[in-house]
Amino acid sequence: MKNEFLRGIIDKKIEFSKQFKWNSPNKNVFLANDENQILEAMKLRYLVYESEGYLTWDKEKNSIVLLSKEIP
Repeated sequence: MKNEFLRGIIDKKIEFSKQFKWNSPNKNVFLANDENQILEAMKLRYLVYESEGYLTWDKEKNSIVLLSKEIP
């Protein structure tokens, strides 16, 4: 992975997930515990925040721009 900051976040999330035993009767609800699952969850969170008007992607700066001071 190119971004070391992101790599560190993912590693911390994986370690955090290992602390829990998840037994949900709903097979569509599960604890993300590997790199791909965590990245997919982060993408989904971004899409939700974007659709709610909290942030957007600035193509010129190649970065996320906050549109609101408060993100739930």
